[in-house]
Amino acid sequence: MRALLVALTTCLLILPAYGKYSGGTGEPNDPYQIATATDLIALGEDPNDYDKHFLLTADIDLDPNLPGRKIFDRAVIGTLSGTFDGNDHQVSHLTIRGGGYLGLFGELRTGAEVRNLGVVDVNVSASDDYIGGFVGTNGGTLTGCYSTGLVSGREDVGGLVGDNWGTVAQCYSACAVKGGYGVGGLMGENSSGTVSNCYSTGPALGPGGNSGLMAYNLGVVIGCFWDIQASGQTGSAAGTGKTTAEMQTISTFLEAGWDFVGETANGTEDIWWILEGKDYPRLSWQGPAGMVFVDIPAGTFQMGDHDGAGYREDERPVHAVTLDGFQMSKYETTNAQYAEYLNAAMAGGLIRVVNGLVYASSDANLAQAYCDTYTSSSYSQIEYSQGRFAVRSRDGKAMSDHPVARVSWYGAKALCDYYGYRLPTEAQWEYAARGGYHDPYYRYPWGSNSIDCSKANCKTDSGFCNPLSLTSWPYTTPAGYYGPQGAYGLCDMSGNLWEWCQDWYDSSYYSVSPASNPTGPAGGTTRVLRGGAWDVDGNSCDVAGRSVASPDVRGQVVGFRVCR
Repeated sequence: MRALLVALTTCLLILPAYGKYSGGTGEPNDPYQIATATDLIALGEDPNDYDKHFLLTADIDLDPNLPGRKIFDRAVIGTLSGTFDGNDHQVSHLTIRGGGYLGLFGELRTGAEVRNLGVVDVNVSASDDYIGGFVGTNGGTLTGCYSTGLVSGREDVGGLVGDNWGTVAQCYSACAVKGGYGVGGLMGENSSGTVSNCYSTGPALGPGGNSGLMAYNLGVVIGCFWDIQASGQTGSAAGTGKTTAEMQTISTFLEAGWDFVGETANGTEDIWWILEGKDYPRLSWQGPAGMVFVDIPAGTFQMGDHDGAGYREDERPVHAVTLDGFQMSKYETTNAQYAEYLNAAMAGGLIRVVNGLVYASSDANLAQAYCDTYTSSSYSQIEYSQGRFAVRSRDGKAMSDHPVARVSWYGAKALCDYYGYRLPTEAQWEYAARGGYHDPYYRYPWGSNSIDCSKANCKTDSGFCNPLSLTSWPYTTPAGYYGPQGAYGLCDMSGNLWEWCQDWYDSSYYSVSPASNPTGPAGGTTRVLRGGAWDVDGNSCDVAGRSVASPDVRGQVVGFRVCR
């Protein structure tokens, strides 16, 4: 026993001595990690840490109805002078009832920086001045951030910032804003700061001094816009008012120098994307919660069946393909992510539900169903009721992190279009699935020619793997259940669910495929599926294997992942 205690003590002594939050030391090269609501609330209650550096590592829900949460009577974080990297995450359902200087942050001081963070469904109601959905007063730097919800106060009230004397760039607000005087969709007042490439779309209402973008401006405003129809305001102290149609048109923003995905010629990182004609610009990092991308480097590989193990001749001839670099989602798209998309699309009027099936609102003939809900198929893990989509539980297990099934090619593409992603081409899919193993070539992503239930969710001679012992189909496993496989760190490229590719299918395409960045045949009647599924054996789950289906198929063995 003594030896065991000594060993345990020794182990404890060599563990990192973080002491607070979920990790880190608060230094610039090792920021404190904020991963839970408890972390965030603890940060807010310790002003001694306001000059430190923080990294948000997960989405945080501050719904006061959840355990350990509350309705705040002041800003969550009072006066930040350090940095807070949102890391492409969001804080949701923040509720504040208080006096002045309110928002997620009360004040950002000179030198403070907050970036890449969303404050979603905020509800701030104040009796005093300097009120924002994001920050009460900003003297620091705010970049790549956004807010949605409801903000109300007395004076200097904005959807994002109450009063700005710092820098605000590449941000937007979709908050409804109410107040007495100095009410603006983006900010109440720009007293001496610089605001560039920002916009607002929510209503800005009050008895006087109200505007679409900002009520008062004594600073610099460059390339900023507001929706005159959505805001109910035709005037602003700065910026340019546009109609809803103009705000949903990419040329409006390109002319002002905004940097859009697919439109960049200067080599800088893309900041915005837009579903033109249907939605406003969104920050390029925005997407469903938990969507993680990995870099797939440019390169050349030999595509096709190398060992003759494939079922069909359409996996040959083996041919050289060169691809540009791209990014692919690490995991198959989950039920939670698809439900999040459906709720956003429903709120935007882009979809409707008929007899349990989801269609585009523009699909008058109901010809291209996106997906099933539980009403139309018991194999679907997504329920629909009273205008909201939610993920069901099964066998006492939450299905949120399982890959979404019963989604057609049209439904997969619809999510891609909404978030500015795309489906992988067949060549990209195989190149990524091979995981960097090109000498020699292997059948499976983990660098092996064998497969079993310890590596993938498939079917064997003994039956279905079904490691969670589910009692009904689909026998999926949570995305990433088997861990990263191959040099690129992708998960579930073999088994679990077949994955839609962008390409039309042609059995003889490999004989005529271009050598560089092939995108498949120009047309066809079926689309390519890759990767195998929980109901097929290993011969169908290898990286060269091809399958096909009509794009309207919604199978309990079919899902997808995305690229950008």
